[in-house]
Amino acid sequence: MLFQLTTLAIAAVSVAKASHSNEASNGAEPVVIIEGAPVVLVPPSDHEANVLPSAIFDRARQIEESGIDKASVLQSYNPAAPPIVLFNYSSPSSQGLYPGSGSVKARATSDTPLLTFYGGPLLSYPVIQPLFYGAVASQAAIQTYYNAIVQSPWMDIMHQYGINTGSTKPAISVPQTINQAKGYISDADIQGYLYNLAMSGNIVPTTSTYFPIHIAVGTTVGFVRDGTLVYSCANWCSYHNAVDISDLNLGVQFIVYGVIPDHAPSCVCGDANGIYSSASEQFANAVTNPVGSYPISAATITSWYDFDTTSSGRLWGFVGYICDWQSGTTVSRFDGNTYPVNKLWSNSDKACVDHVSAIIYFSYGWSGCYGSIDISHPLPAGTVSSKTNGASVHNIQLDAYGVWSDLGGCTSTLYQACFPTKMSAIESPVVGRQVVSGSKNFVWNGSSWVDLGYCVLYPTSYFEPSYWNKLIGVAPDNTLWKKDSLSAPWQSIGGSARVLDVLFALGTYVVVGIDKILYTCPIASLSIWTHSSCTQVAGSGSVLSIDILTDAKTLIGVGTDYQLYTRVGLTGSWTLVPNLGGVLVQDVSVMSTGIIVGVGLNKNLYTRASLNDPWLLVPGSCCVTKASVMFDGIILGVGTDGAVYEFIVSGYWAKLPNSASVISVAPAVSWTLNVVIGIAPDNSLWGKSSDSPSDPWISIPGPRGIDVVQAVYTDASAVVVADDFTLWNCPTLEANVGCTQVPNSGSVKSVDQFSDGSFVAVGLDNQLYTRKTLNAPWIFVPQSGKVVDITVNWTDDSLIGTAPDGTLWTKKSLAIVDGWLPVPYSCCVKSTALLDNVSIAGVGLDDQIYLKKNLTVPWVLWPNSGTVKAVASFDM
Repeated sequence: MLFQLTTLAIAAVSVAKASHSNEASNGAEPVVIIEGAPVVLVPPSDHEANVLPSAIFDRARQIEESGIDKASVLQSYNPAAPPIVLFNYSSPSSQGLYPGSGSVKARATSDTPLLTFYGGPLLSYPVIQPLFYGAVASQAAIQTYYNAIVQSPWMDIMHQYGINTGSTKPAISVPQTINQAKGYISDADIQGYLYNLAMSGNIVPTTSTYFPIHIAVGTTVGFVRDGTLVYSCANWCSYHNAVDISDLNLGVQFIVYGVIPDHAPSCVCGDANGIYSSASEQFANAVTNPVGSYPISAATITSWYDFDTTSSGRLWGFVGYICDWQSGTTVSRFDGNTYPVNKLWSNSDKACVDHVSAIIYFSYGWSGCYGSIDISHPLPAGTVSSKTNGASVHNIQLDAYGVWSDLGGCTSTLYQACFPTKMSAIESPVVGRQVVSGSKNFVWNGSSWVDLGYCVLYPTSYFEPSYWNKLIGVAPDNTLWKKDSLSAPWQSIGGSARVLDVLFALGTYVVVGIDKILYTCPIASLSIWTHSSCTQVAGSGSVLSIDILTDAKTLIGVGTDYQLYTRVGLTGSWTLVPNLGGVLVQDVSVMSTGIIVGVGLNKNLYTRASLNDPWLLVPGSCCVTKASVMFDGIILGVGTDGAVYEFIVSGYWAKLPNSASVISVAPAVSWTLNVVIGIAPDNSLWGKSSDSPSDPWISIPGPRGIDVVQAVYTDASAVVVADDFTLWNCPTLEANVGCTQVPNSGSVKSVDQFSDGSFVAVGLDNQLYTRKTLNAPWIFVPQSGKVVDITVNWTDDSLIGTAPDGTLWTKKSLAIVDGWLPVPYSCCVKSTALLDNVSIAGVGLDDQIYLKKNLTVPWVLWPNSGTVKAVASFDM
């Protein structure tokens, strides 16, 4: 069935004239203003400077788990290779669509299509810039359409193929100057035309740009297919192609383009609405397979394709062609309107879909940054900003406890990211409150909303561990587990706690025990590294689930009668909440906006705007047994299969990878604990919490070594000095896997790291050496004296050295002018480490651990420290 006009929401558009010289005072690209909902057009990002090879490296990493040889992928791209031309077309005659038929028949496909990646280039960060050749109908609507679909659930389907959320640029009207004396224009004509447009600067191709050329009624495009001349709107509806422009020296090898003729009433491709099916389909085909050649064969296709899918005897295996003329809809993240699309083949769903039904393994692109903020007044929770993090810039967000958390890297050349909170959700703003409305950011100055300009809704990365996507889960045996990101595997937290539900509130973890009574559990008590225990909350039973209201002091719980109860803090009494709406719930969560989310006994979600409002059913929300609201507003649910799902839109729960099997899940603030590492005489590693010195040592199943440091200023991995005096890099100490030897790293016996990421080590000659990065060469530090162990004081980057006689010395820096100074009361130790509380741990000549609270006080024996030959500090 062809798309109906009523399904497409079109707004009037005024287009700002494109400036190819980018001489605007703020350096930004022009924007398209849509009435009621401004849409931002993102300028080319710095990703575009990383030409095709980087995209292939990224894709090679993504497909390693699929068994494709990485080396063969990298070798398949040759920027100096002869030009190759792709010729893909959408043919209604081969799909059962005939003039006047009024219907579309589904094509035959192989049993189960499967797109395979052949190592070629992708438009990983696609930017659409439409070209209107002649008086194309509905130009404003077409621009609006492209603006909408590049940021939509339909676009997310292609994430599994290495394609990130897209952006657009204003359309360009180009003159009808191609000679039509033969009665049509050919694809060769179009290629020459595009070549000249690029050469003259009328279009600016990049490694990310896709140019859909919309052809006005009255111009016919023709080409030879299987020996026969075939024409637009008679034999085919659209195609995409690429033309080599490497000799223009524009920094890009190809112009990737699509050809979409106007669908006039006489066009066999349907009425004007059919153009949106063609537009979306060719865009998807182009970004997933921009460069290849026709006729199609295994020798000519370079990117994503399925060679087992055919139609009318022709290969038909592009992401869109597998689903040719299968209509769907998508809701734009910009304006909330519904738009028609051609469905795409999803390997993960094994079906033609207009959205994915599962979280896909892929890597998102970087986000735009946030602007500066006014810190002259208290900032509300949820405030976002950006900060420099070494050579990169990261977005950060303030939580309800006054902690700034890292949201991941951002790119300042992109448009600013949209604030997390919508203006419509704020009734009584406070100074500094940040919101988004339409496609603009605003901040409340105390009397009005200040317009901060256009923004883009960049997607969240499930793969980058951050404060905002850590999870704590309850296993079926009621033990606690953790996830470092939404896609990371579950890891046991250990400890003795057995719980039904868990919440971080009131400065601690509050858990519902298996006895349905509340307990407070300090972070340390939930870790395997300590024997600390949880404390029962008096008068707190019996409850099944808990959360905290937005006043940050009132707990809300579900009783064993499936009703809601509240209590003020840990000392109050439970008070029944009137059950407005008559819904019985088995779980409760609270959103940052104050909306209460409940899971009914029928496994549907319900919400109530406040304690005084009735429960309302959330359509399409079945079926989960538990729900939790993340700090950034994401709603997660535990399915009946024990896996964790994210609620995307009505009727659509997205399954998180590696998420089974749990009975409850909650956002985790922190489970990191400072662990003292003791190195035994056999070089095995042992640990205990620095806050619980009297606890017994616990064996660490990781690597063995004579010294270890955590590279906290780079990737937090473990750098281990092996017994052969070489360095090894290990992603974790909790498993003896993934360790790799650092090239040219010997011979050293002690190592630590400065805050700039560089390393300092003690050589076998007891002299100091440094290297700028882990893989850089060692550089001798002149006049560094004689030491047997080195520790960096992370508070000021000064050095603490252990002399051969067991005394400690300090040195302000590696500079020659900063000499060693003796530390009083420091004899006699063999090695040292600086703990998180800035106290100094040292291994005495009796192989016991001693502590100095600071450099000016004597050593104090650490109880139950066993027999060790070296000590280190590690956050686990």
